[in-house]
Amino acid sequence: MSKIRNSLVKQIKLRKQSATKIYNHLSGIHDSKPELTCLLGWFNLRAIGTNENLDEAFNLFTKSASKNYALGQFYLAICYEQEIGIVKDELMSLFWYQKAAENGETSAQVNLGLEYELGTNIEKDYNMATKWYQKAAEKGHLIAMYNLGRMFEHGYGVEKNFDKAFKFMDLSAQSGYPNAALLLGNYYINGKGCNSNLDLAFKYFKIAAKKNVVGAQYVLAIAYEEGQGTKKNFKKAIYWYKVAAKNGHQDAKDILLEYLLDDKIYLKI
Repeated sequence: MSKIRNSLVKQIKLRKQSATKIYNHLSGIHDSKPELTCLLGWFNLRAIGTNENLDEAFNLFTKSASKNYALGQFYLAICYEQEIGIVKDELMSLFWYQKAAENGETSAQVNLGLEYELGTNIEKDYNMATKWYQKAAEKGHLIAMYNLGRMFEHGYGVEKNFDKAFKFMDLSAQSGYPNAALLLGNYYINGKGCNSNLDLAFKYFKIAAKKNVVGAQYVLAIAYEEGQGTKKNFKKAIYWYKVAAKNGHQDAKDILLEYLLDDKIYLKI
């Protein structure tokens, strides 16, 4: 997605034109380069400079993919997966994820790895999952580093190695992936691949919670309630229990209910 956005911004800055004019211009020249065909498909998908046209988006992604353009192949896989302009076909989606992954598209490599990890439309194979996560992680893909960390943590397709699990989870978290921040906090709590450090655990729980990771919101509430890595603060604990509960966390809902039924605690809420 970022590649398309960057290309879009570049086109608009170079020509200083409206999205509609850019769309019209691309319509006349996109056959010259598959990346422009893919970009035009994205315009139709996102209704940029034109009305939403999912059928046309699918056709353009197909044309781009047929010219061996990896990002076009990736979006074509998404079309088949999410029924965008075409009847849902998970096997065709898998086929195009494979093509895009082989051509170096990192998001496709992550999705293909997930297909192998979960056994979706293909025989479960942790070795293949790890292989594709590794390829994307080497190029700095946040989710790939997170997934690779999980594989090392649990020993899926690789020998269990907490040091490597911590390494990749830390890389992903430092690069801004909030789910990785939650797991990194757990690693610091339990001393997985690192020395136990409640202060750092609290730091990463808070980062993830503020980015709306529900599990992090719940454990942050616990940290405030019990004084783990921070001073006890019942009001902040209740605040984060409420946020987690609002986002569907059942344990947070149960705790709030218990507090509401306790008259002494209820008066503090």
